Amino acid sequence: MIIAPFLKSTFFRRASAGILLAVLSVLSSCNSEQKAKTSDTASVKNDDTVIVDGSSLATPAAPLKSDSSALVKGIISELDRMNQAFVKHDVAQITSFFDFPIHDTALVFFEINPEFDAQYKANGNKVSRAMFSKHYSRIEEFHSMTEFIPLFKYLKPEGLLKSNMVEHEHRVKNDGCYYFYSIRRQGATVILTYGTNTSSAYVNPDPEEGEVCGEYAGTWFFEFRDGKLHFVKQMTAG
Repeated sequence: MIIAPFLKSTFFRRASAGILLAVLSVLSSCNSEQKAKTSDTASVKNDDTVIVDGSSLATPAAPLKSDSSALVKGIISELDRMNQAFVKHDVAQITSFFDFPIHDTALVFFEINPEFDAQYKANGNKVSRAMFSKHYSRIEEFHSMTEFIPLFKYLKPEGLLKSNMVEHEHRVKNDGCYYFYSIRRQGATVILTYGTNTSSAYVNPDPEEGEVCGEYAGTWFFEFRDGKLHFVKQMTAG
């Protein structure tokens, strides 16, 4: 059974509902048509994990232009490389997807640790490659970047050859949350999303308990150029 850990810091819990809608809008174009299919494609495993077949949730493929084949294959190759970087926890490879310095308008850094915070402030809210590498473990935790591992476990980048979007929902029996993952391509832009949402199937045994799922979404934007994926920005809500 896999249950994704997510941040519940005060900083993130103050995110506005408007931002949450903006983050989740990258999925909204296909969700309404696909929700009806979920109950038909789900299967319950022995460990009480409910797996929704990601292929059944794929956005219908848009016709690919004759000159876009190399673009899509290049993106797939880079996503495969990213997958291996996160699986192997290869910080050098992970940093290769970022152009430094990283500005605070692209990626937020908030109370990482005293050393990082002091240098960050001295640098005018910019992060160098050396800072990112040295403090990567804390940055990874702060942004829940370990969620890239299940994202690539459930989603196969080669699915982009047939569709502009592939997604997966991971549902666990008797869990107030379900976990969602998606890869979406818009031209040369690649959007990776992971997060949690409240499960409508969950029956709360203690109605007075209040919140049963800390809803969260992390969306990462990359651009494919010069044969590589380059980080553009990240949005978090929850």
